[in-house]
Amino acid sequence: MRLGLGLGIGSHASGAGGGTSVQRYFATLAAAGMQYWSMDSAVTITGDFIYEFIFATGTTSNQVIISDESSTDFIQIRTLGTELTLRIGGVTSTFATGLIADNKLHTAIFTIVGTNCTLNLDGSDVSTLTCGVGATFEQIGRLGSGAGSQYFNGIIANMKITDAGTPIHEWKLDETDPSSAVDSIGSNDLTGNGLTSADAENFTFDGSVSPNTWTNDDETRVIEVAGT
Repeated sequence: MRLGLGLGIGSHASGAGGGTSVQRYFATLAAAGMQYWSMDSAVTITGDFIYEFIFATGTTSNQVIISDESSTDFIQIRTLGTELTLRIGGVTSTFATGLIADNKLHTAIFTIVGTNCTLNLDGSDVSTLTCGVGATFEQIGRLGSGAGSQYFNGIIANMKITDAGTPIHEWKLDETDPSSAVDSIGSNDLTGNGLTSADAENFTFDGSVSPNTWTNDDETRVIEVAGT
């Protein structure tokens, strides 16, 4: 049972007496460990598309969400964690978001139509900017390839790419062992580089409180869901 991308709910749920208990695994990437996911094959999009994901980080230095290996196309958190930058088709579009490196779980949806890109963050449109056309993506949580690469600190999950109105890839990233991850729509699975089962934790969702929260099994981590 999936209750919605915006809440980061992805795995399994059970209900009794009208109540619903939802649990899922989140993997936490560590930049120091150079951890990231690589795609089996590059995703190339030539026209309109929608790219959506959830993320949580407390690191305010520049961090990448998704990119190609040549660092030509990417989505990046920048400027002390207060901007999301989309670079595709040779054009950089920078969206002022306010602080998003706040350890809360955020939902981001980029909608690209022609040369216009709209960012929706946590259920509200931020702005519409001019952007490039076409993109190639190959890796999640790393910018570049080899020495000097940039990595992500925190959680990335529930990635979905819709090409010209048709969903083509979705990676929930809710595996108990993030060393591999399944594409639930297409056939482009992921390899988790430097990731093991020790990097994934089971969390339980609580939608009865405001803000909604995800809490791990030993209750040492509580992640607020932004916008709830």
